[in-house]
Amino acid sequence: MSEPVWLRDPRDEGVGYPLIVVPMPGLSGVLHAGPIPGRLRDRLAPLHLDLLAMAGLQRILCLVPRHDLAGPLRMPSYEPAARARFADRFEILPIADFGLPPDERAFDRGIDATRAALTAGERVLVHCAAGCGRTTEG
Repeated sequence: MSEPVWLRDPRDEGVGYPLIVVPMPGLSGVLHAGPIPGRLRDRLAPLHLDLLAMAGLQRILCLVPRHDLAGPLRMPSYEPAARARFADRFEILPIADFGLPPDERAFDRGIDATRAALTAGERVLVHCAAGCGRTTEG
């Protein structure tokens, strides 16, 4: 993986969003990895999603289970904000932290759709919560 490119906006308190390029030889699209947009601050999620869209990302694959978004991560507005910006190009393929996908077939379909998007030249973000566990283990 590469060093992160930081997407920044002055409304972001100077924190920014780290976008890492994951090499995908033979595919015309670009796979990115990172933490959840908003970086665990729910109020920053819409800003980071806007930055990602302006940077040309076309699809987001979230590996965080829905119950973690609303519960432990305290990011209840993330999924609605992501769906508002990316519509059906936002997908949740839940994996518990240090776990395996609960529905292997659904996970395989999501991976196949991501591969098709990358083959078609899309820029895709895959993220978990912090961007260093589920995201980098796959």
